[in-house]
Amino acid sequence: YDAMGEIDGGIIIYHDITAQKQAEQTLRDSAQRLQHIFAHVPVGLVCTSLDGRHLSFNQQFCDIVGYTADVMAQVTVADILHPADVAQSYGGMHATVNPHTTRLSLKKRYIHKAGHEVWVYVNSSLILQEDGTPEYFLSIVEDLTTRHAQEAEHRAMVDAEARMALLQRIIEQLPNAADLVRGADARLVLANAATAVVWNGKWEVGASLPEFIETVGTRICWPDGRPQAVAELATIQVVRTGVAVTQRQQVIRHADGTQLPILINAVPFDGEMLGWRDAQGQPERGALVTQQDVTAMQDAERVKSEFLAMAAHELRTPIGVVSGYVQLLAQTLPESEVSTEQREILSAIQVASGRLAQLANDLLDVTRLEAGHLPLQLAPLDLGVLTEHMINRIHVTAPGHQLRMRAPAKPLTVFGDTMRLEQVITNLLSNAVKYSPAGGEVVVTLMGSVRRGQAVLAVRDQGIGIPPAEQARIFGRFARAENAMAEGIMGTGLGLYLCRELMERQGGRIWFTSRLGQGTTFFIALPLATAAVPYEAAKAGAGTR
Repeated sequence: YDAMGEIDGGIIIYHDITAQKQAEQTLRDSAQRLQHIFAHVPVGLVCTSLDGRHLSFNQQFCDIVGYTADVMAQVTVADILHPADVAQSYGGMHATVNPHTTRLSLKKRYIHKAGHEVWVYVNSSLILQEDGTPEYFLSIVEDLTTRHAQEAEHRAMVDAEARMALLQRIIEQLPNAADLVRGADARLVLANAATAVVWNGKWEVGASLPEFIETVGTRICWPDGRPQAVAELATIQVVRTGVAVTQRQQVIRHADGTQLPILINAVPFDGEMLGWRDAQGQPERGALVTQQDVTAMQDAERVKSEFLAMAAHELRTPIGVVSGYVQLLAQTLPESEVSTEQREILSAIQVASGRLAQLANDLLDVTRLEAGHLPLQLAPLDLGVLTEHMINRIHVTAPGHQLRMRAPAKPLTVFGDTMRLEQVITNLLSNAVKYSPAGGEVVVTLMGSVRRGQAVLAVRDQGIGIPPAEQARIFGRFARAENAMAEGIMGTGLGLYLCRELMERQGGRIWFTSRLGQGTTFFIALPLATAAVPYEAAKAGAGTR
């Protein structure tokens, strides 16, 4: 100013504030980074005043206790802590803050907004002002529920990997192909080295069975050559139904034209023990499958069958000669020139030759069945008339037994091969008589069910019965019950085997009930000619299993 007090000029001072602006920007950047960390750290972060108010917090902390951010600002520490933990904690959890204790780590319980307890692990630091006065608490809060779940998941994963490694070691020692699959489409989990040999290609882990057989150009067929649909594959059936498939014969046809007969066994596997779950989180079923190359077994079986066929064929000629000469002698020798003892000898020879002839015929039928060379002529027939004819024939040779038949008045027409059904019914009636050495009544009951579309024939005797321990194998080849052999009852053990094979190949079935010492009832069932199954379809199935 001049002497008069007027402004005369001015002084301007310039300060270089570049460093200040840079520091402010650095502070802003740091604040943004801290805010970003605060928002995205995978645990709860919360700043708490000394009196227990929540000054700031991230969304993860809100999620742990179940409150929204706007409500969380009104909630105190005492409001969310379990009452038993209030006296142990900072931020309103201590009546007096100890300035010498700046860190605290402990496990405690929050009360979730929904009312349940939440176990958490809290790491708290007491933030001090420059003069050392306590200002607030900064706490890291970890939900132990999540940690426990992660730890449990990790343990389950480790256990599953250990089990898988054990399974891999086990199946690698198996001489047959073995694989473990999971899911409805049978995705491969693990397989041994023999699997690649059987399939003539490597099955990649994770690939489904249908994808694999399509990739390697392999086809799976039934023993009679019919290709199997995907739903018919043993492995697919097991993973979808949970029902085991055992001892199934099938043929693998490779892309190069070679084929391999195998015996497959597949059992369901509880995938939950390995932590298997589908996309919806549902437990996923698995299957353990083994395939055995039965080429050598089939070759041996074929040689055996050829030998039996040859032996049976060669036996028929001399048996026929012996039987013919015995009949000729019995008819031509005068009664006065043959003693009673000689007549008995001729009769014994006749009976023995008849048994040999039956054995030869049974052996030929067995070899023809197994070779697939036993054609059947399926046609509608009256099952009641056929059964009555067989009963009359057996009655002549069983004077010590009473044979009775119960049948509906209306004819029961079924699809079947007349000659082979005669063979089945004759065998069942003969067994009922033979295994009832004390005589008694044999009741034949014929029933029809239009609803089920089948006719059922039951043959009940009052004989020695079948021991429970031997019932499962009674339809096997050459299978005979021990009590029958102990009674001295003769037999080859082929009759019931042939009955089962003949019934199944005619679209029917056979089964029985038996009580030791009280008798046995055998049942056979065949489709009615009036059933929904067309005759041509039934006829097309003849000769197949």
